[in-house]
Amino acid sequence: GYAAKQFGNTPINQLSAADQKLTLAYLSRELYTEGLLGFLNDAKSNTRSLYCAFYELHHLPFAKELKDVKAKAKNLEIVYSAQPGQNKDHGHDPLKGKGTLKDAGLLSVSHPRTKANQPHNKFMVMCEMQGGTEVPIEVWTGSTNITLSGIYGQSNTGHRIRDEQLAAKYKE
Repeated sequence: GYAAKQFGNTPINQLSAADQKLTLAYLSRELYTEGLLGFLNDAKSNTRSLYCAFYELHHLPFAKELKDVKAKAKNLEIVYSAQPGQNKDHGHDPLKGKGTLKDAGLLSVSHPRTKANQPHNKFMVMCEMQGGTEVPIEVWTGSTNITLSGIYGQSNTGHRIRDEQLAAKYKE
């Protein structure tokens, strides 16, 4: 389809910066810029906090956006999957997320999750200060791992849900 017609299946890292931007915008189907980054941008306020749980977090540009959230929000906390032996049959490195978090300067707010039956968490909970109390206000969730292929190469979904009761359950 698109890749063959537009760039002759040239690997994305071999495209010019302008062509990479165009291609990624097309392939993300609004999942990245409008979806994930839109959610993060709304968390960039000193009255908001963001609590994240990720199965795979290997996309450095996203991690750098989280770093910007950390600088502007009241609080940021990240739980990432680091279960020993996880994904070894699929060629994934579960600790790669730690390297991405380190590269983005986020280890101080990140916590490895090493013991879980199903560590496939992929959600973020945004909270807002209301009358001196932190109130969960919305959730981002779905099937998207924070990886190049998860955001741009697969038919993953993202759901932004503005519902205080649901957000509270996710935060809990």
